[in-house]
Amino acid sequence: MFDNNLNTLNNTTIASVTVLLRKYPITYYFVPFYAILFLIGTFGNGLVFISMLRSHRLRTVTNTYLLNIAVADFLLLLSIPFLIITILANGWIFGHVLCKMYYNFIHINQYVSSLLLAALSFDRYLAVCRPIQAIEFRTRTKCVLIIGGCWLISVLFLCPTWVFATVTSERYVVWYGYQVQK
Repeated sequence: MFDNNLNTLNNTTIASVTVLLRKYPITYYFVPFYAILFLIGTFGNGLVFISMLRSHRLRTVTNTYLLNIAVADFLLLLSIPFLIITILANGWIFGHVLCKMYYNFIHINQYVSSLLLAALSFDRYLAVCRPIQAIEFRTRTKCVLIIGGCWLISVLFLCPTWVFATVTSERYVVWYGYQVQK
């Protein structure tokens, strides 16, 4: 009896998802756009990683900031496949833990990138406007401490997301065998 009821729910759910996709055809444009964005971003950040890690000449203080910005961007790119499936399923199918990780990957990019760009701007200000003082301030040790502080502050900003992000189910909807949640 439960299996028949589940099949009935499954058939009606697939029909309602199909209706939703027909109702909003713009979703068909977002999926390829995000897929292309994922591929180009992964390729570009991969080139940054490879070039910075292979060439000793590129291991400068400024490029260390840029490498960490690329790492933060890569964390954002890791969330794009989840976003594509969420668009197609019209909800979240990955469970509670991945929900928290998804939101943290999105938001850590915002915080870390902003803080690192501010630190990079200050670093460039020192290098251009105060070159004598920059010699004692722009060291690898201080750069690593600043970058570590930016990541730590970002993680602290994300503590509420780790605590409060959750999935909810208003009704039982199934998409290809997975329960769709919000």
